[in-house]
Amino acid sequence: MTDTNQPKVLIADDDQLVCKVLTIIFSKLGMRCLRAQTGSEAIDMLKDTNNLFALMILDLVLPGKLTGWEVLTTVRDCTHLASMPIIVMTGANISEHETKKLLEKAQVVVQKRDFAVESFSKLVINMLNKEPS
Repeated sequence: MTDTNQPKVLIADDDQLVCKVLTIIFSKLGMRCLRAQTGSEAIDMLKDTNNLFALMILDLVLPGKLTGWEVLTTVRDCTHLASMPIIVMTGANISEHETKKLLEKAQVVVQKRDFAVESFSKLVINMLNKEPS
């Protein structure tokens, strides 16, 4: 049985392995994950007032009409979503300039090639000021 009172995380990524690993990490932190495979699906889920997310994990390269960049801009333009923490997690090669632009709207940018479970878990705990369960 799923605890509906658990904080929710939206994972906007089309990579099944990444989503599975993140779901395990967040589960251990006492959080529930919902997944969007496209940018449009992510926006729809975020605009649904029944889904209040504590955090969003966002890939920059998503299938469909909206890229992760566009999702990030759209989210920050929505008043009720403007303060939601966002971690951009990408496998795309991004420049230092692009990283700086992302950090104007997201709290953290993580390269998938540099991903480590322990350091990511600590990052999330610190971001949300949450103790592991």
